[in-house]
Amino acid sequence: MIEQLPEPFQSRLGRLAAEVAIGCRATATEQAIALAYDLISAGLAPEAVVDVAALRPNETWREAGPVVLAMLATLRIPIPDASDEAAEWELLLRAFGFWELPVADFYGSFLHRLPAWDEQSPMERLITRLLDELDRETTPERKAAVVERMRVAVRDALA
Repeated sequence: MIEQLPEPFQSRLGRLAAEVAIGCRATATEQAIALAYDLISAGLAPEAVVDVAALRPNETWREAGPVVLAMLATLRIPIPDASDEAAEWELLLRAFGFWELPVADFYGSFLHRLPAWDEQSPMERLITRLLDELDRETTPERKAAVVERMRVAVRDALA
């Protein structure tokens, strides 16, 4: 169903799914609520979306998580099982490359799963070099340009 939604919703749902999958749940409830409001405003309001919109922004993930996961499931947004590292990695790459997942949410997971240099794919090597370049940049504009090159590298690798 994600493909049937307008692009801005696809990106936001993809980012939300990736953040939930990698455990970045601190802001997931607030993001999900804002997204639910926007989906309702756009006339896309299955019951699970309305349920998320009814959540309080300060709800804990323990309380809000099942409701948010139900919305994602209703919209057919896959959340990989935590034990499926390959599927989690694929979702993380897609969210970073196509759906503007913040580099801060991508960085730790990328480094955690990064193999030894001689076992890295060309994309992994390029991202590693670009992360080093990102650390050395001093202006927001130059940092943004490096992040965009990273996103392009991911998109090219997944194409």
